[in-house]
Amino acid sequence: DQVEGIIGTYEPGSKKLDQTKKDSGYTVITYNARYTGESEEVIVTISLQKTGDKIEIAGSWFNSPKLREK
Repeated sequence: DQVEGIIGTYEPGSKKLDQTKKDSGYTVITYNARYTGESEEVIVTISLQKTGDKIEIAGSWFNSPKLREK
């Protein structure tokens, strides 16, 4: 995985909820989390969309100093 090759693996238990908001029919959830290869916290954003009776992941983004270098 490209992201894992740059920032390492998720450190279990390190995830902290930053914010949740609704935007244009999506629920956007932002977390701060630690990864083994990154010295600073990684911002993880997940966008969820309700389709009928299902809630699906519409997108996911990772933001960290090492990823911004790429």
